[in-house]
Amino acid sequence: MKKEISDHLASAFFDRQLPKKKVFGLFWPTVITLCVAMSLVFIAFLIQRGRDTDRPQTKENLSLQRYGGPYRLKYDFSSADTPVQTVTIDLSGVDLSTYAVLKFNLRFINRESHEPANVRVSIENKRQEISSLYLSQVNDAWTRVLLSFDNFKNITDWPGITDLSFSLEEWNLRSRKGMLLIDDLEFVKNRL
Repeated sequence: MKKEISDHLASAFFDRQLPKKKVFGLFWPTVITLCVAMSLVFIAFLIQRGRDTDRPQTKENLSLQRYGGPYRLKYDFSSADTPVQTVTIDLSGVDLSTYAVLKFNLRFINRESHEPANVRVSIENKRQEISSLYLSQVNDAWTRVLLSFDNFKNITDWPGITDLSFSLEEWNLRSRKGMLLIDDLEFVKNRL
């Protein structure tokens, strides 16, 4: 009797197999649907981007974006060989002839002395004309600075600007060590 039951179970189990489920039954339709959806989103993005570039440019500002954070000028005059330390921003290929104002934010951090200091801002062009302005009373709080191009008297060739630099001079600082941060650089078309 046991033998008959085990033979019956064995024949029922081994002779009649359950139908296999299709594991990949929904895989390919899902992949195709996702590809079509991603393609439609990409096409919509390209169409919108094309519309944005077809519009006339009415933007009044030219921003210099730096993804690593603000420009940094770390200075240490306690052992420096040079009495001036500078950070230079390359502007080669940028035509500034239609702009009128340089706008940026400045602040000091990690200084020994918290007294206001002077910072020199210089612009140089292809003809090696250099014009500098001194900013006084720069301190540890963010300071918004607007400088009219009219103040840079020695520059005659604005389409050929090559460098914008910020300099700290040993004799204009009480603090021997620290860092100057320069952020949100913009060139503005409107005059002050």
